[in-house]
Amino acid sequence: MIGLFQELKKKGFVIILGGPQARQDYYGEPNTDLYPNRFGGLKSMIDIAFQGPVDHFGLEHLGLRGVSLEYPWTKNLFLEVDWSNIYTFFRHIKKLEVRLGQVMNAIGCPHATKHQTIALPPPIDLQEKGIPELSVESEGCIFCDVLGTSVTTAQ
Repeated sequence: MIGLFQELKKKGFVIILGGPQARQDYYGEPNTDLYPNRFGGLKSMIDIAFQGPVDHFGLEHLGLRGVSLEYPWTKNLFLEVDWSNIYTFFRHIKKLEVRLGQVMNAIGCPHATKHQTIALPPPIDLQEKGIPELSVESEGCIFCDVLGTSVTTAQ
């Protein structure tokens, strides 16, 4: 994604980061000058970070650069969506024809209940000391924060 951001910026695109963690992803972790292994944020490649309901994002924001905008979440959102301006990028740009849309991270999302178990072996040094592998049970997907995870050790 970072490479894509850089290429799009070279072509004059405005890169907007949105979502419930936009501020944290934009600014990164605190004290990166003292702890160089901490995540430094995406502010060098993101033009606008937008945290809050998309209803508050307007054309006047597109002229801004190097900012993080935050708006509170409210229950009186505008729920009509113009799906006519969504495109996919592969070998060429293609308009995506949307017949039915669903907001993810909501009750009823088919991915929120997806269940899987993943085995995580310990590092070799710990395997030699008899530390068992971990069995991680997870629900959800990588696109939102509707998920649950539990960790158990293998017997």
